[in-house]
Amino acid sequence: MAGAGATALAAASLIILVILTIRRRMAGQWWWVLGPLLCAGLIAGAGWRVMTAGVIGANFGAGFVLLAGPPAVIGLLLWAAGAASSLARRPRQ
Repeated sequence: MAGAGATALAAASLIILVILTIRRRMAGQWWWVLGPLLCAGLIAGAGWRVMTAGVIGANFGAGFVLLAGPPAVIGLLLWAAGAASSLARRPRQ
């Protein structure tokens, strides 16, 4: 139930952001911030699903998530922070 609600909320938010971008109420450059954040959330959510999966024997996917997930998420968050600070320093039009 919570997953369906979160998915619906994320889809509605994405639709609103796309509409705002098309109507030029949101600058398109901010997608350079939203894209990495979206990918980081996707990696975190999929990683959580893999980590908590019930398996018989060793869960090799959990090891991969622990090795590759945090560096990828940290890199994406740093990218988003750098893009946001760069965009925030630009003069407004």
